[in-house]
Amino acid sequence: MDENSGQPLGEPEPIVTPSKSSRHLAFSADGKKMIYVQSEAQSNIQGIEFDEKNGKVIGNPSWITTGDREVSRAELSPDGTKFLMRQIRRTQDDIVAVNRDGIGWHDITNDAPFDRFSRWSPNGKKIAFASDRSGEYEIWICESDGTNLRQITFTTSIPDTIQSGTSFPVWSPDGQRMTFYTGEDSFIIDLNKGWNEQIPIKLPRNEKGNVFAVWDWSPDGKKLAGRFIGENTTGVYSFETKSLTRIVGGENALPAWLSDSRRIIYSQNNKIYLADTETKKTNELLTIDPEKPRSPFISRDGKLLYYVAHLNKSDIFLLEAQPIQ
Repeated sequence: MDENSGQPLGEPEPIVTPSKSSRHLAFSADGKKMIYVQSEAQSNIQGIEFDEKNGKVIGNPSWITTGDREVSRAELSPDGTKFLMRQIRRTQDDIVAVNRDGIGWHDITNDAPFDRFSRWSPNGKKIAFASDRSGEYEIWICESDGTNLRQITFTTSIPDTIQSGTSFPVWSPDGQRMTFYTGEDSFIIDLNKGWNEQIPIKLPRNEKGNVFAVWDWSPDGKKLAGRFIGENTTGVYSFETKSLTRIVGGENALPAWLSDSRRIIYSQNNKIYLADTETKKTNELLTIDPEKPRSPFISRDGKLLYYVAHLNKSDIFLLEAQPIQ
């Protein structure tokens, strides 16, 4: 390029590096050397036997899936046969599934839009997820094999709401309702009605005005577990008392219910914890190292604690320009 005008003097040429992700490029003063950061992110599903009654893990974790991939927020199907999750690819995010034994990978979606936060319906016949395929992030639903894809939220039409991305779909235990988060507030909709036939119910904020983003609906249908956006706190919303309660603090602690609709499980840093929402007592269940556990869940039968184990590595590389012969 012409250093005075900044205009290119030819066509761009790729510089091939051994990295899947190269960032933070910088050049030496003489322009002959370039430095960059190589990042490698990898994540797979791990699981460990769980004693739900006594709230204890048994034995050691084992890998359910392996390989050079990056997945996020795996959820086991209600019948316990398949995991559903987001797979992060080079230019797109897709929803994928794999058998419980870690084999038989297949795509639910595989196209240019970014699809995230997938959730099984309570009967395992449908899948909900957030996607930007309409131009803005909205909630979409499809059959368990990816067919019959349809958009179910159109949040720009909610009065007094500024669209800032819709995410976190959560089914009610009976499959009749769903919560979602718009970046401004959380809402509940009736899945038996079309969008134009209903007014989404807005969930309250806490006394500080922080939004409660729902992450899981209790099996008895009476409570919601989630996070208060803007503060590192996990909490519960009660439909009976119409009140919000803080349970535990901790950055990125995303809670999931156990079958008793009283205890929740969550991860923080490289540990997984169990918390009683009534006594607010917390117990450490498991430490993972060097990977970090994310989005832990307990299987419907209460016998498996599973999560995505994520490992992110970065190194600095130096390239030196060679004279053109």
